[in-house]
Amino acid sequence: MTVDPQELLDRRKAFLQRLEAANKANQESKVIHLADKGLQQAELAPIYPDILYLRGSAQRRLGPAWGGAALSSFREGLRLAKKQALKMRFLVALAHFYTLQCDWPALEREVLPTFLKLKESPNKQVQHQVIWAFFYMGCCLDNHFRYQEARIAYEEALQRVRAFKGGHSALPFILHNLGGAFLYGGDPAGALVWIEAAEPLQLDDGYRESRYAEYYLAIGDLSTAGEWITRTLDHPNAKKDHGLQANGRYVWAQLRRRKGDLAGAREQAHIALELAYRAVDYPLIQQITTLLRDLEGPQPGSDPIS
Repeated sequence: MTVDPQELLDRRKAFLQRLEAANKANQESKVIHLADKGLQQAELAPIYPDILYLRGSAQRRLGPAWGGAALSSFREGLRLAKKQALKMRFLVALAHFYTLQCDWPALEREVLPTFLKLKESPNKQVQHQVIWAFFYMGCCLDNHFRYQEARIAYEEALQRVRAFKGGHSALPFILHNLGGAFLYGGDPAGALVWIEAAEPLQLDDGYRESRYAEYYLAIGDLSTAGEWITRTLDHPNAKKDHGLQANGRYVWAQLRRRKGDLAGAREQAHIALELAYRAVDYPLIQQITTLLRDLEGPQPGSDPIS
């Protein structure tokens, strides 16, 4: 029996619309269930990559237990994708995934080779994704304390945003992270330029307050840093965002340490670590663990030999 080509196109379109609606509503279980059924239907083969992308996105949102499944979806989708824009979309998804995992070697191995072939494509959809790819590369390098390289990636993303017609939603995140890369790379003055540049674009989510707390701590203004920490933890978003709470407590632990209150620093760091695990924020977990190792090791002035 011959199926009308237009009817087939309509079926595929309707299936994707159902899947996208469930994804937009954060109905992860429904997305995965629908996607699994769709991937068993031969007539939907031309949209398998789109189905795999939405399934992988839903799986990733379900947390670490679903990480392997999400990775498999993104890898298979990249293998099947034919269009450049869709390939780049999968590369961004993989870059995001490996950033969350603090795994630069995997990002470098699986994302960079294809990314370098596609990044200069004149296709506007590709260029939109290229900006996000550079952003996540910067984030991943940040997570490995490679701040100079992270700055290069963020600055490349920023340059492309400025050349991109119609603006780009990544801009506030790029500016915010550029401030962090300069700050933790040892250039507080340079950091302030980018922190202030991000000011009018920042989302009201509490992370602006957290960045100012980090900045004032870095320049040694402990009183002002404390005020910004309080603003971070008092922000309405902190009640539901474990990552924001964790970041605020982490900066607070560093502040207590700078003031010589090592017991207080350890207390805040342990609270921060618990919150970071709830947020599944591996980069922050790594930073807090390093701080705790320093706090619980030999104290300044002690003689480890005696």
